[in-house]
Amino acid sequence: METPLTQEKQNVLESLHDLIPVPFTLLDQQGNILYTTLTNPSIHPLFQSVDHYIDSLNNSVSSIQIIETEFFEKVLAIPCNENQCSLGQIFIGPIVNPQPKKQQIESMLHAQKKRYKQDVLENYYLSLKFMHDHQLIHLGNLTYYLLFAKTLPNGHSTPKTSNDHVMKNNDMFISQHEPNVYHHDPLLERKVYQYIEDGDINHVIHYWKEFSKRTDFEYAILSKSDHLRSEKNLTIAMITLATRAAINGGVHPEKAYSLGDRLIQELESLSNASQIHSFKEHVLYQFTEKVAHSQRQQYSKKISECQKFIVKHLFDGISISMVAQHVGVNPKYLSNIFKHEVGITLSEYIQKRKIDEAKKFIIYTDDSLIQIASMLHFTDQSYFTKIFKKHTNLTPAQFRNAHKKYSYS
Repeated sequence: METPLTQEKQNVLESLHDLIPVPFTLLDQQGNILYTTLTNPSIHPLFQSVDHYIDSLNNSVSSIQIIETEFFEKVLAIPCNENQCSLGQIFIGPIVNPQPKKQQIESMLHAQKKRYKQDVLENYYLSLKFMHDHQLIHLGNLTYYLLFAKTLPNGHSTPKTSNDHVMKNNDMFISQHEPNVYHHDPLLERKVYQYIEDGDINHVIHYWKEFSKRTDFEYAILSKSDHLRSEKNLTIAMITLATRAAINGGVHPEKAYSLGDRLIQELESLSNASQIHSFKEHVLYQFTEKVAHSQRQQYSKKISECQKFIVKHLFDGISISMVAQHVGVNPKYLSNIFKHEVGITLSEYIQKRKIDEAKKFIIYTDDSLIQIASMLHFTDQSYFTKIFKKHTNLTPAQFRNAHKKYSYS
């Protein structure tokens, strides 16, 4: 039997690694590491050591496979079936394809209770080589040929994709290949989180109930083996997005994260899908109320009352005199105290809220720009365009084009 790893083979792997910055690892037949370009600082941040990481991959594959890990990576596994070869397996990777989205990373870290690793993990994924599957396969063929002066055996040059060894413990893997399962419309979901961001308690629950009744989509599966776990993971993702919406709405980040952590703990104690369904409404209410409370605390009672009145009457041709009459003070006096507390004039605030509302209509409806301008009582479309661009640096048409595929990210 030949020696497991000659200096010549090691030189080949080092040269390949210098040429193509992808990790290479060789194991013996007992699964021990003979050679690797992985180092402890370069491995996935949720693993303690290179050995720990390799152990998670080593499932003694009998044929070449692309392993999809539970952490959005891919690794090519090649068994050594050559006669007189004491090598066990060759691992090439990890690589990424596709690059995980921020939302996926946040959901995973929430489940792992390691939110503090967010920045480290994002940097880790950016450090990995992006490769398509066919490129990874070609690299595997090249590596095998340089090591053994042979191409991969017939039938082994097209690998299977395997995630069975990690799916047993992988509750955060999003199945993107199931037939007839569609992800929900991101624009509709975005509107729910917009209500949270606005602190709009009156609308958020009503809209969520209507949204969740829709039958033209199904949720993606977050756990193939456990329906209850899948429901909990979907709710964890909801809590993650609601946390971000609350922060955008003005809640102090630490308070928002603390609420998110407490809700996840409450979620984990639930034992059936019906409880989880009701709990989702509780989550939305809690975060929206947090935003509304933050807004009430930020300003005096009179200014808060002004803001609520403005939001309620945006489509009624709202004016400063109408607001002043509602709160029972002189318009000029109201404008002065409003500017002192809020930092912008009352007319600018009305304008800003109108533009915020216009943005929602542009994103979530097919209403024409003329209709939107008219609903919000802009004198004409030209004036609407001028004010819209003042607040967004885009014309309404440019804004609509930029948000045709808008998602909450």
